[in-house]
Amino acid sequence: RTPRWRRSRWTGSVLEGGGQIVRMAAAYACIFSRAVRVTKVRAGRPKPGLAAQHLESLRLVCDISQGSLENDYIRSREVTFTPAEVVPGDFRADPGTPGSITMMVQASLFPLLFAGGSSAVEYCGSTDAPYSPPLDF
Repeated sequence: RTPRWRRSRWTGSVLEGGGQIVRMAAAYACIFSRAVRVTKVRAGRPKPGLAAQHLESLRLVCDISQGSLENDYIRSREVTFTPAEVVPGDFRADPGTPGSITMMVQASLFPLLFAGGSSAVEYCGSTDAPYSPPLDF
């Protein structure tokens, strides 16, 4: 039998080669209850691999879905995310840097909409970080 992650494989080097693929792949994986593996994470960036805010986005989505992550560390260039059941609750996302909270919102918003109840998320980071949409955008 083919492992689940082989059915959904994305490459993070397409288009602008940033973290958008990682964030949206995790969100869609939650909604469709399907494991996903992303390779060549942020290959188009000067410092490829997961940055702190991308990693924290993945961990937040993992918490929301009670799932699991493989290769979840800073500068990882390949990550596998397997969601379980998306649940409402109280969550916190803190990358430990002034990373963009709008990116963390982007990754977590859609899974939270499908959580089946009220949720609260405390996001820590910056609202107007370079190379990311500002909060008022």
